[in-house]
Amino acid sequence: MPEKSPSVYGPHGNFHNPPEVAHDAPAYSVISTTVDGPYHNVGIVCHSCDSWPGNSLSVTSEKQAWVFANNYDWLMQTDDPAKPLTLHTFYDQFHLNMKLIHSDVESLGPWELIDNARTSVLGPGETSSSTSSRRPSPYVVHGALLSLAFMALMPAAVTIIRIRHGSSFRNHWILQTISVAAATSGIGLGAYSSQLLIEVCDASVLGQWCRRFQIITGGNFEMPQVPSARGSHQITGLLILAGLLAAPSLGHLHHVRFLKLGHRTAFTEWHRRTGYMTIVSGWANVLLGLYVAGRSRWWSAAVTGWCVILVCCISMIPKYVNSGRLGQSYVKLEQVSE
Repeated sequence: MPEKSPSVYGPHGNFHNPPEVAHDAPAYSVISTTVDGPYHNVGIVCHSCDSWPGNSLSVTSEKQAWVFANNYDWLMQTDDPAKPLTLHTFYDQFHLNMKLIHSDVESLGPWELIDNARTSVLGPGETSSSTSSRRPSPYVVHGALLSLAFMALMPAAVTIIRIRHGSSFRNHWILQTISVAAATSGIGLGAYSSQLLIEVCDASVLGQWCRRFQIITGGNFEMPQVPSARGSHQITGLLILAGLLAAPSLGHLHHVRFLKLGHRTAFTEWHRRTGYMTIVSGWANVLLGLYVAGRSRWWSAAVTGWCVILVCCISMIPKYVNSGRLGQSYVKLEQVSE
């Protein structure tokens, strides 16, 4: 909204979830909102922000860390302070000398900008030699790698190994190696970005039972914590990682035993079961990841439809090829063309 001053309100963000309006946030005053070309300037005075529980703000620090986030592809032209924000596509940190801006006197300024060294957001038609300010979020790369692995490479590898052809085994393990590498990299990137912190929330479903138990026993118990949607996504990802490591190991043992004995063994069945469970779990976690990222239901519907198509391809294409109908179709096509 370049023609208007920016709207300001106090949101509260938890982990990587989209921020929501914080009704218990400290009081603040907006003293100025101006637009200077591509820059939107906001002057804010926060009252007793250092007393807000759950933060590490120090009003005496000369290098206090702050974080900012934005979404370059989202346009919002509204003055509604309750308007929800979309998941950010970029974030970074900056530091402020709090001693220069802290005051024990209730004053509304105005104050000059402490530091005007900032990266410009390019306007229409502008170009820049540097694109570092729009580098993709690690969570976007995380989702892209895992979607590629579970929604394309792994189903293709499973379909190929079910086709009776001399090159099926070689193509299968090549695709699976690439898919496991992509999935492992994606999970590792997600774990690194989340700092290995599993997000939890209050078990509201168990809340009434806890209160009843407190009344009966007269005790004072804290609300039990359970994994949130994001925490469940993280835990499922770690379980999938275990499956990604187990399935290739079982596949190697199956291959060794098959060459020695000439028939399938228990390693064969467990390799197949572990692989199928890992793929299906990956599909479910992709859907859960879309929910955590705040994507619309159309994304989930599209992914669900694609999974149905993949199931049909995995089950039907090998039968069609192995039955010889594909070759017969080619023969009929050549006869018609002649």
